[in-house]
Amino acid sequence: MDNIILKIPKKSEYMSTVRLTTSALANLNNFDIDEIEDMKVIISEACTFFIKNIVENSKEFEISFQVYQDK
Repeated sequence: MDNIILKIPKKSEYMSTVRLTTSALANLNNFDIDEIEDMKVIISEACTFFIKNIVENSKEFEISFQVYQDK
């Protein structure tokens, strides 16, 4: 398993970075396009929720991706 940590500012303009990272990692692990699109939607919604509701006192937050070799 590989652990990838993305630390980004708590600003909505960085959501494209999160979506692209999610897409790239999923593509490396041979997910199909529909699965990748679903992952991008889910990660966008989760990050938006955290930005608005959870990380009030922080200027940034982390996203951890755990990549397994067997999908």
